[in-house]
Amino acid sequence: MIPRALTWLHLLPGDSSFECRSGPQSIREALRACGSSTGRRAIVEYGSGDAPQSLDGVHAFAGINCPAASDAVLRAAGFNHIQRLAVLPGLDNARWFIPLGRPAISSAAFDLYTPARASARLKRLAARALTYARLPVWYRDQVCIAQRSAPPLEVAMSKLFPGTALHVALSSGAPDDARNRKVSAAVIDPAGRILAFLKLARSEMCRSLVQNEATILRKLPGILGESFSAAPKLLFSDEVDGTLVTAQTPLPGKTVSRWGGAHGSFLKSLETRHLQPASDSEIVRTLPERIAALSPARPELAAAFSSVIPTLSRMALPATVVHGDFAPWNLRRRSGRVAAFDWEYGHVGGIPGIDQTHYLLQTGYLLENWSVSTAIGQLRAAETRGGPSRAVQVIYLVDMLTRLFAEGYDPSNEMIDWKMGVLSRLAGATREAVLV
Repeated sequence: MIPRALTWLHLLPGDSSFECRSGPQSIREALRACGSSTGRRAIVEYGSGDAPQSLDGVHAFAGINCPAASDAVLRAAGFNHIQRLAVLPGLDNARWFIPLGRPAISSAAFDLYTPARASARLKRLAARALTYARLPVWYRDQVCIAQRSAPPLEVAMSKLFPGTALHVALSSGAPDDARNRKVSAAVIDPAGRILAFLKLARSEMCRSLVQNEATILRKLPGILGESFSAAPKLLFSDEVDGTLVTAQTPLPGKTVSRWGGAHGSFLKSLETRHLQPASDSEIVRTLPERIAALSPARPELAAAFSSVIPTLSRMALPATVVHGDFAPWNLRRRSGRVAAFDWEYGHVGGIPGIDQTHYLLQTGYLLENWSVSTAIGQLRAAETRGGPSRAVQVIYLVDMLTRLFAEGYDPSNEMIDWKMGVLSRLAGATREAVLV
């Protein structure tokens, strides 16, 4: 998997053969691992104060913090496709690669980041304002990529948006050790309008997630009606130079910071008219097999699952589309209505209450720093107000933990430990209720 600091490699041909002329050993080794031994030559320089030399026969040049690699020098060397990207917060924690040049384009690129906290939203707003100052005070590291022709990703997007000059911003995704990490991108026109958001997947796990999202987005109109508009439209899904790429329309609106009636209305719109015993739903039927496939075994998940089956078999619920990661950072609100993006964990065989439970626990853990006891209290309060029942809450936790263990998360992970604590308390209370 490409390290986050080298996310910009997605803007080069996949068969590039790298020659790193300067820079730390870690960069050299990473480039050697990512490159091809027989592909198109690409020169990389790191922190050089001199203009690049000996570029004959080279397809691409990448300069990391190389101020002497000016556009004039690179064009004189025959490179007619030049991109400059600010690296934020910096190369030591590279999360975003923002196109430099026109302020409107740089500012639009920040929409790759959807902060939920008010303080983070203010920082993003300040950074966007600074892009219009045309002063390099909002970033400290930059990458310049010069090529003799447009890279495959840009060629593919040019066919999607013919006649438009395109600029690409990148988000490196989760930390380097996350197995589900994938790169996201924004395609931006010269006026600063985002034309599409992209997902770029190379590993088997990421390909599965991105393909699942594409499948869900295709199915939504057929399941929920052609008028359903609370999700992006899929524009493109195909292989591009060894990478699975999807493109989706952007969702207009603002970040939704707190739960409200619009959230409930959105989740209600995902329910179909087909009633079935909750135990017959796909999410419940497939869980035993998924739990059994875990290695090492997780008997506590199987026990928690078994504790709620009698209750679920007596519950008739609508077959429901589940978003799978229903949280503030994946939502937009416009004209009083909520819409959601990032449907990678979506599925069509769910039951009501799964997404609401996810929202409650994700915001509680990540934004409110809830203890296990606080989470239990909030879940009970939600049930009292007519929200998800305890049995549905248990199924959510079993499903989520099964997925996280399957993705390689360690039980010692703080989030895993917290969710296991919540499940233990919930499932224990459920078993007591069954016995009574």
